[in-house]
Amino acid sequence: MPHSTLLAMSTSLALLAGAPALAQIGPNLPPAAPAQAQASPSPAPSGTRFAGGQVSVPAGVTLIVRKITVGPDATLLNTVISYDGDSPFVTLADGPSFIDLGNGQQLFLRAIADNRGLRIVRGETLEGDLVFPGAIPPGTDSVTLVFNQGNDGSDTSSPGIRLPLPLRPAP
Repeated sequence: MPHSTLLAMSTSLALLAGAPALAQIGPNLPPAAPAQAQASPSPAPSGTRFAGGQVSVPAGVTLIVRKITVGPDATLLNTVISYDGDSPFVTLADGPSFIDLGNGQQLFLRAIADNRGLRIVRGETLEGDLVFPGAIPPGTDSVTLVFNQGNDGSDTSSPGIRLPLPLRPAP
């Protein structure tokens, strides 16, 4: 089944070809966690890139992470997300959606102004950068991208997705 490719994703996936789109996206973050007694390690150097991975779930969603870019105050995941399931659409950020750093910390997905739930219509493909405020600490070997935490991958309205991403320098 052909996909309609949406290249103008500044309205749907917050493309950050330059940083201006970041200012247009309102925060949808949980309250800040209490400060820890020990200092966090400095984030990976700005611009560090890591290779990604892919997953498909029974509900009909295919998620590809092409690369991860760690900036000084945000982590960007360059993604391709398509939906070819039975229901007219799915919502990927209906429940908690974040990067799990594996050390009890999570970087939550910044809401997209005109697509807060990251809704994808059947037959559609979304391409662009997802923004997660915060940086992956240096020395982190892998992270897990989570959409709709607690939901099953066969949920036809808000499928749960977990994609482990081993971190390595991108080519």
